[in-house]
Amino acid sequence: MSGRPPGIDLTTKERIELHLLERAKYSDDYSVPPELTQSGIAEKVGIHLKHLSQYIRPLIEAGRVQERMAHVVGGKQRRKVYFLTGEGRIRASKIKDFVLGSTVSYMTATSKLREGVLQEVIEKYSLGRKITDILEAMDDDDILDMGALMTAEEGKERMVDHSDDAPKVIEFYGRAAEIESVLSLLDDSGVLVVRGLPGIGKTVLASVICSQIRDRRNVLWHQTRKWDDPSSILLGIGRFLRANGKYRTYEHVSSGRSLDLSRVKTLLEREFDDSNSVMFFDDFQNADSSVLDLFSMLVDVVSKADGTNIIVLSREAVPFYDRRDVKIRKTVKEMELKGIDFESAKKWMQNKGVVDDYEEIHQRTGGHPLFLELATSYMEKIA
Repeated sequence: MSGRPPGIDLTTKERIELHLLERAKYSDDYSVPPELTQSGIAEKVGIHLKHLSQYIRPLIEAGRVQERMAHVVGGKQRRKVYFLTGEGRIRASKIKDFVLGSTVSYMTATSKLREGVLQEVIEKYSLGRKITDILEAMDDDDILDMGALMTAEEGKERMVDHSDDAPKVIEFYGRAAEIESVLSLLDDSGVLVVRGLPGIGKTVLASVICSQIRDRRNVLWHQTRKWDDPSSILLGIGRFLRANGKYRTYEHVSSGRSLDLSRVKTLLEREFDDSNSVMFFDDFQNADSSVLDLFSMLVDVVSKADGTNIIVLSREAVPFYDRRDVKIRKTVKEMELKGIDFESAKKWMQNKGVVDDYEEIHQRTGGHPLFLELATSYMEKIA
């Protein structure tokens, strides 16, 4: 990066590398934002789509960028997406350091022209935007309009995250097909019920999905308890909606008056519509009959809303819907979670120090994560 003139003057390839660096967190995700597709990259770096290949192909051939297929948010089919390799990240990090250390001209909110190192300007104005977005905001004279950037920062949509109860996943193996299936279902509104034996990994799977979507969908995680009733469930939903600027459900539920479920239904139909929300309800086998009745209503509400999903996790069948909802109305989807595949189980066992008998252990446990954990723990003790 040495020998450059003062200011920020990046080549198209360098802009692509910086763009991909700022989205490196999606490299292992099964669902990625459109900015990682060919059209998304071309738009962000300011070139015509038909010219992208002449810049990205040399990066792939040089081993700095890799191409793969992935589910893209808002799309129905898998598409080609692009990520930096390890070598590419090292190279792009140097580009980022150069940009952050560059002196830039900027116009203050009071229309005074100033100069400063970009890193210091970002810290001074507490900008949370990506560097590529800031570079894009420069005018033809390479001057940053801080007033416009600050206004855009204030108006930037922020996702509501009420998923503190979701467990933090330390180890995760396999489930690529399951994750892709769930993410595909989230493209349409509706209810998804995930069933499986205790310890099969329902909560872990949902937590991984939650972590992947929380920067582009509003998320709620509710741990279902035996003492939950419609009021406690609706209070959590109401607080969640209130954080998203929709107050009426919360005001009704928290008023202290008796619940009027017909009124609640009307309010939820309005506030669920275009809410861009995914709500997870874990351990739903604990739900009592009154909560099941509430969810029967929610199935109907969600089916009429646009942009709202409910994911229910349960060890057993949960009778708040019937086969007509699945087969005819198609308002409820079902997933029966099984054990993880052999290759994923083998990787798990190898990381636990198991050196042989992979096929036998997988066959005997059926790939059930809890049983695999018990089996590998036993082998560690006798080793």
